[in-house]
Amino acid sequence: PIAAGAVFAGTSFATGNGLAGPAEAGSLREIEIFAKDVYNNNVTQSVNAAFLLQVVGATGVSEQDIIYSLSLTHSFTHFLTRSLHIFTTQGNIESNGVYGVSYNLTRTGGYNVSITLAGAEISGSPYPTFTVVPTTPDAILCTASGTGTIGGYAGIEQSFSIVPRDKFSNLITQGLSAGYSFGVR
Repeated sequence: PIAAGAVFAGTSFATGNGLAGPAEAGSLREIEIFAKDVYNNNVTQSVNAAFLLQVVGATGVSEQDIIYSLSLTHSFTHFLTRSLHIFTTQGNIESNGVYGVSYNLTRTGGYNVSITLAGAEISGSPYPTFTVVPTTPDAILCTASGTGTIGGYAGIEQSFSIVPRDKFSNLITQGLSAGYSFGVR
């Protein structure tokens, strides 16, 4: 049998919901990276393939904005540049040259994903910015403020505001589902 050549960035590619959005905070994001040689053959054994997956906050590209950096090799080793905002990570390589990665982003905002091989972008990378939106409100993290929270008198109107937050403390500014209500006692 003829063996595949070295892994080539120009024909390697990735798929999965971890490359696009929108995504709800805390939802599982998955990516599969397909290692290909220059002739588009699957590369199932390689000691020189080291994909670098980066998830970066869309507000900048400085080192502190790198949310997640993962190095994928055939034996699967990885490192985190910064673990802030990562709920869980896991990765593995299948025997057919597919590298699987999953992660959770718990903070709202825009994110950029890029995957490189030896400094060269793989096919399709970098990917369009996607947005992580809050999940449903968590009553324990929601707060109320205003004069109506400390008492009042019959016949005199009092007001207060409710600040909804999800279980990751993300502020919910829009998008509560129709019929969602807060109870006041």
